[in-house]
Amino acid sequence: QGHVDGIATVRDVKRAGENCILTIHASSELLRGMIMKGSVTINGVSLTISALSADTFAVSLIPHTLKHSTMGTLSAGDNVNIETDLIGKWVQKYMASSKESGRVTESFLKEHGY
Repeated sequence: QGHVDGIATVRDVKRAGENCILTIHASSELLRGMIMKGSVTINGVSLTISALSADTFAVSLIPHTLKHSTMGTLSAGDNVNIETDLIGKWVQKYMASSKESGRVTESFLKEHGY
């Protein structure tokens, strides 16, 4: 979408052949909006989350991304701009305002066409 939700720090850059795994330390607020195989934008580059822990997430970078973006220049300790997935933000907002105290039940889903 083109905006920054927060700043995180590169924890590790691990080369795996022609590919690279970038592990990033992020705040719990940022991580709350992330899921495995979900989208995250790092310094304007939209990527897929390949690993997720209590305080980090990782993305796998392919040769094309490394060659045609600044992702290949990152090192441990570098700060990066993070934008979390828009759908995750929508779900968080909806859950926070839910009259059912954030509980999504089977009956709620059926009632809303799922």
